Amino acid sequence: MLNIPDNLIEKIQSRELYSLVDLKKKFYSIKPETYSSFFNFTQDETNLPYRRGYYLGYILAKEIGKNYSLEQLAKLDKKTVESLLLKELDSLIESQNKKLITHKRQNPAEAGF
Repeated sequence: MLNIPDNLIEKIQSRELYSLVDLKKKFYSIKPETYSSFFNFTQDETNLPYRRGYYLGYILAKEIGKNYSLEQLAKLDKKTVESLLLKELDSLIESQNKKLITHKRQNPAEAGF
């Protein structure tokens, strides 16, 4: 599922911070036109790859799974899962921000300094 569209993972990784921030912004949306591009073959205003929700969900689950067994995860209630997802999403966004700042400091010509 992570091979459609072509280079899905590479395209998201090249814009991972933007992808994560967009997911957080749309996390609670109940509008199909807002969340459909995460799982369907629908483009949206972001120009991020369609179906990106599968990969973003995978990386969130992978990180959360470092602290919980599969059995523990399966038994969690909705509120706890939501809390874990948002906490990990914030953590990944923070990590990407730090990487971007470090990159800009190491490459001032690219950052416009």
